[in-house]
Amino acid sequence: MHDESAFDVAVATSSIHDKLDELVRSGGFKGAVEELHGALVALGMTFEGQTYSYNPVPLLIPAADARGICREAEGLAGILDRIGALYKSEKGVRAFFASYASLEPITMVEVAYRPIAHLNRFDTVWLGGDRFKVLEPNCCCPAGVTSNAITRRAWRSVPAFNDLISEYEIVDYPIDDLTTFAASLKDLTLRHKGAGAIALANYKGCFTFELDFIAAALEMQGCEVVVADLADFTYRNGRLCKDKVEVDLVYNKLDQLMLRDGFNHLEYFKAYKDQAFVCVNSFRSQIILEDKAVLAFLSDPEFGALFDSHERALIAAHIPWTAYVKDRVTTHPAEGQVSLLRFILDSQDDLVLKPANQTRGAGVTLGRSVGRDTWKSLVMSALNGEWVVQQYCELPVSPSVTSSNDGHCSVQDWQYSLDIFMLGGRAIGLTSRSNRGDIINVGSGGMRRPVCVVG
Repeated sequence: MHDESAFDVAVATSSIHDKLDELVRSGGFKGAVEELHGALVALGMTFEGQTYSYNPVPLLIPAADARGICREAEGLAGILDRIGALYKSEKGVRAFFASYASLEPITMVEVAYRPIAHLNRFDTVWLGGDRFKVLEPNCCCPAGVTSNAITRRAWRSVPAFNDLISEYEIVDYPIDDLTTFAASLKDLTLRHKGAGAIALANYKGCFTFELDFIAAALEMQGCEVVVADLADFTYRNGRLCKDKVEVDLVYNKLDQLMLRDGFNHLEYFKAYKDQAFVCVNSFRSQIILEDKAVLAFLSDPEFGALFDSHERALIAAHIPWTAYVKDRVTTHPAEGQVSLLRFILDSQDDLVLKPANQTRGAGVTLGRSVGRDTWKSLVMSALNGEWVVQQYCELPVSPSVTSSNDGHCSVQDWQYSLDIFMLGGRAIGLTSRSNRGDIINVGSGGMRRPVCVVG
């Protein structure tokens, strides 16, 4: 076993590279991948009807770094909850998120629990140690809360991949346990309502991934579970129901942007406004705190006084400069007062253009990846819309195995993210995604990979 104080990430990464190289040269890598694929299929792991993309090369993180990352993320979770409270109490804060004014009948509804983002996943660029930059707050229905444990179980069952970490003592986290999220939902139900059924709510068939795993985990906890579309619920005598089953808690696994097409016709939202059930996450979280504009809010000096000195230090350390694409004068932390539109056009190599509220890497453009004319065209099209620009944060790299079209495998560096799962304001573990390019979302060609915290 390696002593934590002596664990060196660079040495461990080099060792992983050498072991991978030998596994590829011996021809064992392809067989191990087939074995992993078989284990994933046997466990029911697919993604929208396709084979689940999983990179079997682990990311090793020292336990001391993991603890520091989790500590910092918990501070950020408190700041997120503060934004949720400010949204309710301050008109100026609601004005910043004015594009969601039509949804205020549900974003202004209070919930019984704190933080209002019961589940979220900070998607970050890891800079080493406890340093990271948050690219997205992910407060809607982040994937991986149960599937991470399932994929990890499949991965650990393959001897060739388990050998990559055999010399280290690996520390498991709550995210590595299939029942962690389900247990938290059961606890919320018992604390705030009763022992009624728990519903998993979908809407028009979007974002169904993991619903079956979450349902199974809830049943393992002894819960009565129903899975339903939002339109299938009724509200009678002060109770939300699915058919004749009374529901005390709902976990929403849905595309929140669809609610802009109208929601008042759904009895589900009449019950929500009356607080007839526990709603996870709250719609203020799923709509407002989910939006990347939250990072623009935290970057805007106009709102800096709303946070204390410790919170401002956390923001400075972990939030990359982000701004709505607008033609206005603002203060940039490094450049001082700038004409924002001119700054965006002139600084394309250092910026990323993103839709404020899309997922899966949709619409993301790295300024350095396109020509000047294309950048200008994209920025002008985004002007005054629901788009943000964000400081470019270069993703770190680590060894992975690339397969060419002719089936040849080689060890190459891939980029990766570090994702921090938060539950009830507490960090419950780390996951990662990787790709050969800058877009690492699984829905856009990226691959989830195991994170191994070395104790």
